Amino acid sequence: MNDKDALKDAVLKSWDIILEGLAKEKKSLKIEGGEWKMESRSKLKSLSLVIREKEDPSDAVLHLIKYAEYMLPRSELTATLSKFLTVIEELRGKYGNDPEKLREVVAYVIGYMLWSIDSVCNIFTIAGKRAEDELRKMIGLEMSLIGAEPKTTDEFVSKLMDWNNKVKENKRGGDRR
Repeated sequence: MNDKDALKDAVLKSWDIILEGLAKEKKSLKIEGGEWKMESRSKLKSLSLVIREKEDPSDAVLHLIKYAEYMLPRSELTATLSKFLTVIEELRGKYGNDPEKLREVVAYVIGYMLWSIDSVCNIFTIAGKRAEDELRKMIGLEMSLIGAEPKTTDEFVSKLMDWNNKVKENKRGGDRR
């Protein structure tokens, strides 16, 4: 993608879906054998394939929306579906006159969301007490490269660490039963 604004939109919207969708789900992350894992990852990963199934860009975005509406609630990812649809509507408002650009930006949003959530899981697994510093380094670099405000990094890291703590609390609560 050679449009700096579109790239910035894709990065920020991917984090919006993670922080306002996935992080709100009760069962989105789990700790299994000390390793952080994303529940329903295959459902999310399939989104990147679905948007490429149709040749016509408008048909592809509609096909993606219908697929997400069908699959995500079955994975108990209703908050993620809601945020995903909101993001697509926002992007449609900006790129709706150029269906190919809309498809491209949405595809990047999905890809960046998947890469970022994999990175977050790996950082939570490997970094332990250094997780916050590692997240700050990773997200800070992303935000500086797209020209986002430094406070964006702080906000994202804070929300991710809150999510981390909630998952750990739920795990401890589950271990006591």
